[in-house]
Amino acid sequence: MVAVAVTALVLSGLVAPVSAKHRNQTSLVSLTQRGGQPRSGVTEGVEVSADGRYVAFESESPDLVLTDTNGLRDVFVRDTVSNTTTQVSVPHPGGNSNGTSWLEDMTPDGRFIVYTSSASNIDRAIPDTNEALDVFVYDTRLRSTARASAAVVNGTVIEGNGNSLDGSISDDGSRVAFTTLATNLAANHPPQGLINLPQVVVKGWAGATWSLVSVDETARPLLAGHHPEISGTGFAVAFTGIEHTGEGPARHMGLRVKWETVPGVPSSSGSQLLHRWYPANSYDDPEPAVSRNGLTVVFVTGDPLVSADGNGGADVYVASVSYWGLRQPSFELLTTQAQPRPGFEDEGIHQHPVVSADGNKVAYRATDGSGGSHIYRIDRTQPGTAPQIVDAAYSTGAPGNGDALAFAISAQGDHVAFNSVATDLVSVDANGKADTFLWDAVHCRQTEPTEGLVPSEPWWLPCLEIKIDPDSVGDWWKKFGF
Repeated sequence: MVAVAVTALVLSGLVAPVSAKHRNQTSLVSLTQRGGQPRSGVTEGVEVSADGRYVAFESESPDLVLTDTNGLRDVFVRDTVSNTTTQVSVPHPGGNSNGTSWLEDMTPDGRFIVYTSSASNIDRAIPDTNEALDVFVYDTRLRSTARASAAVVNGTVIEGNGNSLDGSISDDGSRVAFTTLATNLAANHPPQGLINLPQVVVKGWAGATWSLVSVDETARPLLAGHHPEISGTGFAVAFTGIEHTGEGPARHMGLRVKWETVPGVPSSSGSQLLHRWYPANSYDDPEPAVSRNGLTVVFVTGDPLVSADGNGGADVYVASVSYWGLRQPSFELLTTQAQPRPGFEDEGIHQHPVVSADGNKVAYRATDGSGGSHIYRIDRTQPGTAPQIVDAAYSTGAPGNGDALAFAISAQGDHVAFNSVATDLVSVDANGKADTFLWDAVHCRQTEPTEGLVPSEPWWLPCLEIKIDPDSVGDWWKKFGF
């Protein structure tokens, strides 16, 4: 009924689209089953489905769901349509995990959620006896959990003999890349030395077994590998590593692709080198993210890869690569510390870029002149357009009054889920803790905690501005963010 009423107002000309500055584009999603705010707030990870319906986050708060009694950090998912919150990091068929869990990734349809956990009672199919961190995949449809860092191969149970974490999953949930200290998963994993360094592996390229991803162009294992991001197709993995060079150890950002899956393209067992640099000269970790087809990689570097980059700071770049590395990657400078922002200058380090499935929309975090950390989104199809402020204040459109933390962009690129300690992003935020929010580039959403008043339908109408006197229609509109 609300949607019908507002549609009538639009058609009558009493309401009109608002400017971006005053759009109510952000909603609070880290809510309890009753619609209230949790006492303890959220912690680090956050993920969002392609359409923005599902938002996964992690929290130590015991009041998000009634059955959470372990007193530990757990992973949850919020359905913004049904207004329900579900605990994900749980054993099957029920109960609580006996360890801490961290969110890692989610498929675009929201079905599969990847997380890392120290718990030993989650995997009921393969007894968890390795006393190490493991990577788990939760199926929200079947409500079942499998371990990506364990498998039964030819009748033999294989568990990682070291910690595994940083999981990244393909769109269909069949392939998972992760960082591991285990030396018994991939067949060509380097033997353990005096110092055991992590490597990147992927499960699903060769059935139920693991393939080593962190290799150089000749398929020789790197000294170390970490921060994997698998493409939506599941056949390309961007990663960061450390390699030996004639000038000493260097950072290596590579793209490993299972090329035999590409028709007409020869297979290759090595990775494509995207960028090599020395830690003393630039930003240490490029934190690469990859598009669905694996041909667009966004990353951070302090090295000037194009002539226009002269600020000496860490900036976001886009690398466009070719199948099988037939040509050298081309680079596009996406941000610069001298780039103007509405009302202020972005003067800080750019961090943690994430990219939409088509490679066109990129979100990143940067510090402003006052030292605050905020999130911005750029649409590469609209060159010259100023980045949009994601964590904008509810009433002014300026950056929020607190730091933005972890964030994720949807596959479609129109939604950004993020954590923030700001208190002015929505009309009501009273718990004084970090919360998870959802920014919508297209629609307005309800933003207030609704404990005791759960709407009968989601608020997904175009952003509007009331032009009539609110007193003449009562105060119903206040509940919906006008």
